[in-house]
Amino acid sequence: MFRVLECTDITVTYRMGHTAVQVLDHLSLQVGNEPVALMGPSGSGKSSLLRVLAGLQAPKSGVVLVDGEKIRATGDRGTTDERVALIEQDHQLVDFLTVEENLRLAAELRGLPVEPAELASRLKAVGLAGYAGRWPMTLSGGEQQRVAIARAVLLGSRVILADEPTGALDADNSIRVAELLVRIAARDDVCVVVATHDADVAAVLPRRLRLVGGKVQELVA
Repeated sequence: MFRVLECTDITVTYRMGHTAVQVLDHLSLQVGNEPVALMGPSGSGKSSLLRVLAGLQAPKSGVVLVDGEKIRATGDRGTTDERVALIEQDHQLVDFLTVEENLRLAAELRGLPVEPAELASRLKAVGLAGYAGRWPMTLSGGEQQRVAIARAVLLGSRVILADEPTGALDADNSIRVAELLVRIAARDDVCVVVATHDADVAAVLPRRLRLVGGKVQELVA
């Protein structure tokens, strides 16, 4: 398997009063273009791991590589390494901008030109053809999540990290979003990691991992 994303010896510790709590314990992981479900209950460290993989959080120890090069840590600036997109439950869409304007804004912040045909193609790929002029507030939760996925692909991300992307969706929309991420991974040859506690969502992805005791365990189907 070609390794797009690798992390080695990742340790994350938080202070709770006078106590140090180790959330990730010398964790190592290799991910290629086979979509991965990262499972575990709340508090198991899924979100912490995704933030480290995105360059948003510096680990106590360890290194993260994308295509063999170290992640460009951005710390508290709120932006990921440009090769990585982190999709969260709240979608992070600007309410007073249309769908098209939201996508264009994200591209402009990265200094990327966007042709109208490309934008239309990305929206069509996520099942939102004709939605360019819609306002985020007029979209369902599932549709907003698909806009966030289109944005990640439009930015040319090599890695898409999704943190509980279906947590606020009903069962049917949850499966649709998971299936869409699998298709995007295959079509655009990108690495996809989905953190979820939903076993039905995880079952859609071909590779499944569980975070236990700060380390990942491979789950066999």
